[in-house]
Amino acid sequence: MKHRPLRLPFHLFPYCNPRGAWEFLLAPPPPDLVGIVEAFWISRGTVAFLHEKILPQNNIELMFNLARPFGVPNRAPAQRTFRRAWISGMQQEWLMVTPQYETRLPSYLLSVRMPPSGAYRVLDMPMHEVALNVIELDDALGDEVNSVHEQLGNCSEPGRQFGILCEFVRRRINGSRVRLRADALLAIGSLARSHGSHRIEELCRDLGVSRKHLGKLLHAHVGLSPKAYARMFRFRRVVDLVSNDVRKLDWAQLAMSCGYFDQAHFNREFRAFAGMTPGEYAASGSVDGLSVLV
Repeated sequence: MKHRPLRLPFHLFPYCNPRGAWEFLLAPPPPDLVGIVEAFWISRGTVAFLHEKILPQNNIELMFNLARPFGVPNRAPAQRTFRRAWISGMQQEWLMVTPQYETRLPSYLLSVRMPPSGAYRVLDMPMHEVALNVIELDDALGDEVNSVHEQLGNCSEPGRQFGILCEFVRRRINGSRVRLRADALLAIGSLARSHGSHRIEELCRDLGVSRKHLGKLLHAHVGLSPKAYARMFRFRRVVDLVSNDVRKLDWAQLAMSCGYFDQAHFNREFRAFAGMTPGEYAASGSVDGLSVLV
C-alpha cells in the first residue's frame, strides 16, 4: 500500500511594509508531539535588512534553509556561513543574523521550534553541547539532514513540508536514547510557572536536591545553569508585557513585577540579553517579540 504523504494544517500570516513582503506560516504539532515540539514554522519572502537581532527565547530552533546563506558574526568563529541547516541552542544574549546575499532576493526558512527538553530527545545529546551557539546540523545529525533537506526542497506545498518536518521529528524520537528526568521537568515547570521568580534555594529544597545536582540536571536538559535559566524567564516575561502594550508602560512598576531588584538592575539585565535598552526595544516595532530588524 502506497504511503500517503503527511500534511499538517497551518495558519498563514502575510506581512507587507516598506522593508518588503513576506509570509509566516505556523503549524501546531500533532497530539503525539505536544511537549516535544512547540510549533513548526516557515518564513518566506523578501525583507531588506542589514542584520536581525534574534532575542533570547525559551526554546531551541532546528532550522532548514532552502534559499540563500546567513552569517552569525557575534558567535565564534565569526566568519562561518550557514547554508543548509543548523541548530540554535539556548542563548544568554542576542544573536546577530546577517544575510550573505543581496536582500532584495527572497529567503526561505523552515524550523522545528522545541522546548529544551524536547530538543534534548530529538537531538539525542545534552543541551549544553549546543547552548550559547549556533551549530551546523550536518555536524550534529549527519547524513539524515541531507535526506530531509532534499525532501523539503523538492516540495512546494507548505502542509506537506510541515509533514516532512513532523516525520523527521518522529523518527528522531523513536531512535532517541534520552530519558527525561522527572525532577528536571519539575524544576523546569516551576521556573516557567513563576516566570523565573522561584528562588533557586527554595526550588532545591522543594525538590529535595542539592544546588549542584540541580545544576547538572539543567545543564543536560536545558543547557543553562538554574540561575541563567531563571533570568531567561524574567527577560521573556518583560518582552511579552512590552509587546502587549507599549503605550501604558511604567518601567519601574514593570521591573518590580517581573522580579528585578530595582530599575537599574532591570535595565542592566535587559541590555545584556537584548543588546538594547527596554525603551529602544519598545520603539523597535518588533512584530513577534523575538527579533528586531536593523
